[in-house]
Amino acid sequence: MNCLLFGLVCVSLGMLVSCEIKTYRLVHVPNEGMEIAQDIVYDDIENTVTVVIGDVSMYKGHEATVNFHDFNTGYVAFKDIRRQLCFLSTAPVPYATPDIYAKGRTNMTLDFHFEIDPVLKSHDDVIKIAGEKLANFCQHYRTFFRTLIPKGRYRRAISAVAPCSHHCGICRATGQISLV
Repeated sequence: MNCLLFGLVCVSLGMLVSCEIKTYRLVHVPNEGMEIAQDIVYDDIENTVTVVIGDVSMYKGHEATVNFHDFNTGYVAFKDIRRQLCFLSTAPVPYATPDIYAKGRTNMTLDFHFEIDPVLKSHDDVIKIAGEKLANFCQHYRTFFRTLIPKGRYRRAISAVAPCSHHCGICRATGQISLV
């Protein structure tokens, strides 16, 4: 009986250790000569990802942002700290991709146009649309809804061999986004 209890405690502690917040440094290389450094915080339990985009001031048309993805609600917020703006959007990727974060370097690019709804969203509006986590993330910022429109056609290429990976008892589809 004591062995069984001890084993159960060990398995429980092992799950706690494996289900923690993980941090990654990822360099995005979208074009020749461009390197965009990102710090990524992946919370496996909350199913959220925070992405801090490093200095991109040297690249025309790029803005440094802090992004918060809540994969439970399917929304993402892009926070432009300099202009005190928060843009709420439907998440273009429906699940976290820790296998890509762990590689440390990627050239995967999702290219979008966007349309911004000019109606300012209140904190309560954001709670109704995307939940409390994103509302709290955007709190103290002027928040607008931004519709992302893919420049190409994207599809999910889900692996037929391993359609599911287990993270702390939660089954998630694994795969990558690719252009069709």
